[in-house]
Amino acid sequence: MKWFGYLAFALAIVGFSYFYELPNVCDKAISYTIGGIDSRFNLTKSQVLEHIQEAESYWEKASGKNLFVYNPSAEKAVLIQMLYDERQEISTQVNSEQIDVSQYKTSLQARVSDFNRRSDQLEQKVSAFNNKISEWNKNSSQSEEEYNKLVAEQAELEQQTKEINAEARTLQQSTNDVNVKIDKLNGNIATLQTVVKAKPEEGLYESASNTISIYYNNSRRELIHTIEHELGHSLGLNHLPNPLAIMYVQTNETLEPTIDDLRALNLICKKETVLDRVKSKKWQQTVTKRLNGIM
Repeated sequence: MKWFGYLAFALAIVGFSYFYELPNVCDKAISYTIGGIDSRFNLTKSQVLEHIQEAESYWEKASGKNLFVYNPSAEKAVLIQMLYDERQEISTQVNSEQIDVSQYKTSLQARVSDFNRRSDQLEQKVSAFNNKISEWNKNSSQSEEEYNKLVAEQAELEQQTKEINAEARTLQQSTNDVNVKIDKLNGNIATLQTVVKAKPEEGLYESASNTISIYYNNSRRELIHTIEHELGHSLGLNHLPNPLAIMYVQTNETLEPTIDDLRALNLICKKETVLDRVKSKKWQQTVTKRLNGIM
């Protein structure tokens, strides 16, 4: 009757393969902790944690599961750190120069408006003075007192004209200065675009060290998107071709996962039996991945 025992055992294995659901990454929240934050980002640890928690919330709302948890004491927690690099340095410089150029242009525009107002007033005064001179020349009975007034008025107008001309030269120099600032700003923007093109990732998840490194903080939304993207990698999500997707290779300011993101997430979170895993060849891929990690 040994054969009957073997048959029962084989049937049990088959039944196990049909009905036993394998655990997956969505069954237990991934623990994470916060590592070093370069002071040049001007972000506190609590601010970074706030950004991470907002980023994780979008995946959790989409899956209906608690996928991540801040747990610094966890043994295998994902380390999230912020490393300052060339892109952030150039970006910070560009932002500073943009503010400087904007303020300089605003000040220059106010000075130009004031200059135009004064120029118009002087032109009106000169026109009125010329009319007085014309009337003076027509009337030979004008007094010496009136003559002296005209001479004094002429001297005043000449002085105002000198001041206006000096201001015009100053404004021209200021215009040249702001153009130099704009040229420098455009040069730094071009440099930043070149550097970003050569190194487009604003963050990186390294599975071997279980670490997420954030290199770039261009804006609050973009930073949250980058963290959300790298958290997606920690779940096992790969890049997607949809430019609007969280898992697209280049960063944007999208925060809500697209249908493509949700489809990929659902595949990862889907419950499977051993037989399902074998049929989908994921079992082979999982074994191969683990062997590669050991070797």
